[in-house]
Amino acid sequence: MAYTLPKGLGSMQDVIKRFGKAKERRELWRSLLQEAYDFALPQKETFNFHSPGQKKNRHLYDSTAVSGVRTYAARIQSAHTPPWKQWFNFVAGTDTPKDDRDSLNAKLEESTDIFFNHLDESDYSNQSTESDQDLAISTGAMFFEEGNELEGEPLFKFTSIPLAQLYLEAGEGAKNTGWREHEVPARNVPLMWPTGDYGKDLQDKIDKSPDEKVKIINGVLKSDGQWHQVVVYEPKKQLIFTQSYTTSPLIIYRTNVVPGEVYGRGPVIDVLADIRTANKVKEYILKNGALQMTGVYTAISDGTWNPHTVRIAPGSIIPVGSNSNQNPSMKPLENSGRLDVGQIILEDLQANINQALFANPMGDIDDPVRSATENMLRTQEMLRTSGASFGRLNTEKIKPIVERGVEILSSNGRLPNMKVDGKEISIRMQSPLAKAEEQEEFQSFQVWWAQMQTLPQEAVALGAKIENIPNWTAEKLGLPVADLVRSEDEIKDAAQQVTQMAQQQGELPQEVPNA
Repeated sequence: MAYTLPKGLGSMQDVIKRFGKAKERRELWRSLLQEAYDFALPQKETFNFHSPGQKKNRHLYDSTAVSGVRTYAARIQSAHTPPWKQWFNFVAGTDTPKDDRDSLNAKLEESTDIFFNHLDESDYSNQSTESDQDLAISTGAMFFEEGNELEGEPLFKFTSIPLAQLYLEAGEGAKNTGWREHEVPARNVPLMWPTGDYGKDLQDKIDKSPDEKVKIINGVLKSDGQWHQVVVYEPKKQLIFTQSYTTSPLIIYRTNVVPGEVYGRGPVIDVLADIRTANKVKEYILKNGALQMTGVYTAISDGTWNPHTVRIAPGSIIPVGSNSNQNPSMKPLENSGRLDVGQIILEDLQANINQALFANPMGDIDDPVRSATENMLRTQEMLRTSGASFGRLNTEKIKPIVERGVEILSSNGRLPNMKVDGKEISIRMQSPLAKAEEQEEFQSFQVWWAQMQTLPQEAVALGAKIENIPNWTAEKLGLPVADLVRSEDEIKDAAQQVTQMAQQQGELPQEVPNA
């Protein structure tokens, strides 16, 4: 099957030129990103050539940033998109009449269950964790494609894109557009694009040299309101696959972006100076410690023994010319360094690094025991602090994933056609981060309700919508409203039953029929 470029993208020469410009733009970041990976994520550093299994961390003495990045990625996932949990709900949008929202929300609960069933079956958690590690340094990116269920693949198919292979487009309207340049074994090309047009050169490699790696350019570009995936066999500048979508299969997200730049500046870049310094201070401490443990000696070559060949070891006998305390042949050198000063500096640097990476929000394990309330408040404070940094993720990560997932499920008949735009259908976050914000409102409500209890009951009944409190409370705590709280119709029926029972018991007068 022969493919042609979608309209609006120009010729193949124009597409290759766009990729070249994106590659030039990324090269401006190469030295900064490479240094950040060297100190914080050395095992994943792929900006330079490395053979498989090669040691990449010989230059590191302090591992605070390395372990902090892994904790950062895990904390983002647990606080924002926890695995095997529903971290959002589909709810009726602002354009839905209030009287119809309850019935629509009940129907949307099933849609939420279907979405997360497919998400849990996919490799989202693993691939997202890898991309979140890149996010700690600069920018996270994933391909979100439709899997082939006939071949046993989940319908949601996620692929993490290493930052070293990512080249972003710049300018307005370039959101979630960019390129991935990578090498894959020739035998994998038909597995990745089964309906591709491989051409003679690539087909020969697939048939005759399947283990040989071939360079592929996989780009997502936007024109005429659609996203177009363009896959090019780079050596021959040959288009081997293209497909158009209404949502972008390329998810790109950052936590902090400087105006005028397209790549993010993560917390590792923010504290890179502290990371470099901590590594150097740790190196000095280890060297000084080695000197103090083994000692350094001065010796006089007096003809009796040769200080250049003597070996200092337990139980050895060293011939010397003099053992006099006033003029010995060998004398230990006095220690001049102070380990305690270096340790104080190192602890301060490590605390700054851990704070930037949210690696130690609850304090050290040997700190005094705290109450459950204090731990809850510290957790909420940590989530609020991270929320300021991760707020951008709702727009750049969560919304595109939901929109893309809904498109895939709708096209396969698993969900009805619906538009998640905040007007027709909206999403309500249920992640721990969102719940921390909701609990802050709930705490304010508790203060208000405590003050209301000081008023006469008649004033409370007249001034407060008491019947709405159960529903509102369940929503703020993230509890299943439909299972715990009565609907408006059920409240009316229950009120009538209470009234009838009171009338039968004589507590209320019977209604007098009209004459």
